[in-house]
Order: sequence, then C-alpha cells, then structure tokens
Amino acid sequence: MTNETQSRVDIVRQFGSDLGLPKVDVDKLVETHRKNFEALTQTALVASNGLKSVATKQKEMVESAFREALDMARNFKPSGDPQQILAKQSEMSGRVRIMSFATSPPAGVDDCVKPSVP
Repeated sequence: MTNETQSRVDIVRQFGSDLGLPKVDVDKLVETHRKNFEALTQTALVASNGLKSVATKQKEMVESAFREALDMARNFKPSGDPQQILAKQSEMSGRVRIMSFATSPPAGVDDCVKPSVP
C-alpha cells in the first residue's frame, strides 16, 4: 500500500500496530468517565445541600439574635442610679457581642463565600 492510498487514520492505526500499542476500548473509557462525572455530580449535590443546611441554620441563629436584641432594647427602661444603668447597658452589650460571635461563621469561611468583584 502506498501513502497516497492510505487514509491518515489507517496510517496512525498501522503505526500503533507496528509499535505494539494496546487498543483503546473507547466505550469502556467513556463509561468510566461517565461514572466519574456522575460521582462528581453527586458530590456537588451533597456539598450544596450541606451548604444550604448551614446557611439555613445561620439564618435562624441571626434571626433569633436579632429578636433577642430587639426584646432587650424594648424592655430597657433607664431609670434610677446611673451606675445601675451603666451596668445594665454593659450587660446588654456583652450579650449582644456574644450573640454576634455565635452567629458569625468560622474563620476562613468568609473568604470562601465572598463573591468576586471584577
């Protein structure tokens, strides 16, 4: 056979055969990658559901903290001794600070969820 009558594919096949390269089972290769893609899809779904669960829990915690802070502010009636008023305000600010720490994400999480700004 001459080079003019052989197709390029035939030339590559002949070259691979001459080198003793193993034949590629394309169907098996496609099936393997399909399974990998399905596993990746399932992993992404699980991660997405986990993130949704965390976001829902944080939303509930923030709403609860706001309700509690609002109740404290509504029920605060400054009267009497200025030292008692200051002590009550300090107590309230401490409780609000604790609530804010409880509802903030762990260190490093902000870097993962911030949108990129062009």
